[in-house]
Amino acid sequence: MFKDVDLIEKFAQNLQLSIPALRVAEKNLASAVALGFGTENASALIKALEKEAGLEVKASRPGLTALLSLIRSASRQITVSAL
Repeated sequence: MFKDVDLIEKFAQNLQLSIPALRVAEKNLASAVALGFGTENASALIKALEKEAGLEVKASRPGLTALLSLIRSASRQITVSAL
């Protein structure tokens, strides 16, 4: 997962762009690894956010409902921790 962040960062540097949200993504990836999800795919981010928020997302409509619920729950933590 970290290789994807590195690739995006190198691409942005080549274009002389800054991607501030990349630091947030990197922090969330580090958290997922620390929680033991390092060998999993990108879904590990959802699992880590669930664990940190103390909830399990269950969707009535697969995918979209779960994602929106998780984003709403986690956005407050991400905003605060990014400051």
